[in-house]
Amino acid sequence: MKAAWEGKDKLCKLFLKEKTVQIVESSLIVEEKDPGGAGSIKIQISGDALQFGPSETAVKWLASNECADGAFLEFSENGLSLHIIELKSKLDTKKWEKAKSQFRGMFLRATAICSVLGIGELKNVTCYIAYCEDAITPHLKSNPILLKRTLGDGGLTSKYDDWTKRTVNITDAVVANVVDVVRDNAGNSTLDLAA
Repeated sequence: MKAAWEGKDKLCKLFLKEKTVQIVESSLIVEEKDPGGAGSIKIQISGDALQFGPSETAVKWLASNECADGAFLEFSENGLSLHIIELKSKLDTKKWEKAKSQFRGMFLRATAICSVLGIGELKNVTCYIAYCEDAITPHLKSNPILLKRTLGDGGLTSKYDDWTKRTVNITDAVVANVVDVVRDNAGNSTLDLAA
């Protein structure tokens, strides 16, 4: 176990419900339990991580109850990194908007967990969207007018900039990269972050 996590397993059990936060080694699994999009993603990691999921980590005083399917924290040479995972079966524009809200909800929960456990400030946030079918990209290619830029508060923007650039504004101060993960016909996938 990395020095950063030493003693944290006791804190996890002391401050949070059983299995809310757990230390995992070398791999972890995030599952979507909704029958409409059931499946999982197995993630290989290079060391230990602190994994948590949506329902177990509810923070009752948050305005939004939306939350991604799973997340984990890991220490790297760049500091504490948060990885947020959301699984969708068919990803269309409406589900993309919901996924962004779920990323934000999980970010807030992770921030609360970091604070309770006293494990430091997040230095990097990466979101993973795992889907069986991408219905956004073909839609944008067949309707290029949707990519037209308009003048708004942030200058020239398109409604779909976040999708085309694979970024999401988690908060005003935090912008996360988004990584696509394609799921197989059974709804499962693997992701190797250990390499």
